[in-house]
Amino acid sequence: MLTERNQLWKEVFFVYYEVFYTELLSEALARKWLALDTFAGITIALTASGSAVAGWALWSQPGFKPIWATLAGTGALLSIVHRTIHVTQRLKDYSDSARRLAQLRVEFEALRHRIRMAKPTELSDVNKRFEELRKSSVDNSLVTNDIFLTSTLEEQTQQKLNRMLANEIKQPAPIRDT
Repeated sequence: MLTERNQLWKEVFFVYYEVFYTELLSEALARKWLALDTFAGITIALTASGSAVAGWALWSQPGFKPIWATLAGTGALLSIVHRTIHVTQRLKDYSDSARRLAQLRVEFEALRHRIRMAKPTELSDVNKRFEELRKSSVDNSLVTNDIFLTSTLEEQTQQKLNRMLANEIKQPAPIRDT
């Protein structure tokens, strides 16, 4: 039978794991949106009106006509798509989410330390703090449907986290009541 401390340790780990996972997933999604934002920005800048003059010069060169037409068409399409799917806002949202979740993860790490160190009489206060953090984790752990959110990305993120926490997953730290 698990002691109150060990039960709390186990419950905290599950929520800690979920927060950490969502933090890593938010970071991965932010990186994907940043790559799209950067690619779109460069392509749009290259095909903007000032660069179009250079494109006209290339247009008359043999072999460059299809390249420039493709680049200009891609730039126009990216300009429309970039605004329509709110790339910049998504990048900001995932970056902010990752930052908030990292702060929350650190708070869970501090709570885990506190669980180890708390006297048996202090466990009810520790449990109250856990409930506060659990509520905060629910409020901050939302990853919306996203074009970059694939089962492969989710699996890669979970594998990364499992490697990071391998020792704790295999052998959770024993906690003894004193």
